[in-house]
Amino acid sequence: MAKNIQIAALLGIIIFALGAYYLYNTNNQKKVNTLGEWYACRSNSGFKICDDIEENEKKLKQCYKAATDFANICYPDHAQTTKECQNFWNFYNTQTKDALLPQDYFTCVQQGQKAAKESQFFYKNNYLVLWVDCATSKS
Repeated sequence: MAKNIQIAALLGIIIFALGAYYLYNTNNQKKVNTLGEWYACRSNSGFKICDDIEENEKKLKQCYKAATDFANICYPDHAQTTKECQNFWNFYNTQTKDALLPQDYFTCVQQGQKAAKESQFFYKNNYLVLWVDCATSKS
């Protein structure tokens, strides 16, 4: 009888833990933002630019290089813009604010990640803030 109570208690704990895990993950799942949400987030994000680096010429040069290399990949009409990035900017220019960010956006951002990582300052303070964090929000 005591063994049955222990088994029932253990099953109860497992069910409770699974339920808590599900609720925690449901509350922490991110949803894709709309173009309007993405743009508003970018405008209010408090991101930093390379010029915010003070008194470290090496880090400043690394940041400028990362920013330039990232722009060449991810912005339209630049030297190495990818098809996905070009598709995203075409989408951006033709859709309404309530359109969800398309898969091409996420692919484009991923394609620019290596360039962004050339500078830890640019990666942490610009790329992650503007391009990654602003693309999704907690649901």
